[in-house]
Amino acid sequence: MAWLVSAVFGASFDQWGMWPLGLALLAAITEEAFKMLAASTALAEEAFDEPMDGLVYAVTAALGFAYAENLTYALGFGGSAVAWHMLITTLAHALFSAPQGYALGKFYLFGRNWWRSQGLLISIFLHFAYNTLVLNEPGWIQLGVLLLMVGMMALLARRYYRRFQQYAVGASRAVDAEL
Repeated sequence: MAWLVSAVFGASFDQWGMWPLGLALLAAITEEAFKMLAASTALAEEAFDEPMDGLVYAVTAALGFAYAENLTYALGFGGSAVAWHMLITTLAHALFSAPQGYALGKFYLFGRNWWRSQGLLISIFLHFAYNTLVLNEPGWIQLGVLLLMVGMMALLARRYYRRFQQYAVGASRAVDAEL
């Protein structure tokens, strides 16, 4: 559903007569906002009971989004154009949504909305950076942005792993104390 609303909204971008970077930013904002909305609905589920669930739900929402986008792309451009698109964009959407998952996990632990906003902003930045990479001929600027993105994701993954490990140790001690 997030893909459908995003696609309908995104289809109107071409009519706005904007410059390519503006369109790339609007696409990133629209797609990431609707993926975050889809993943955030999981917070109300009883099964959302640990921080790692945020990452699972956000990446799952991203994979569903990528599936719908790729299916539409295949129907519009044919099978020969889709193979490369499916491989790259599926992984890219999962990568873009990882900060959202991190943020949902932090929101689960600490309950502050800032975490969700921060995760969404990072996801928008990653998606926008990717969109600018595919708009232009590859060069040093694009390589630098790509390296920055990979470094940022490695840093976030490291922080998330440490936080989740602390949470898991604390939860394990709480269970032991109850027994």
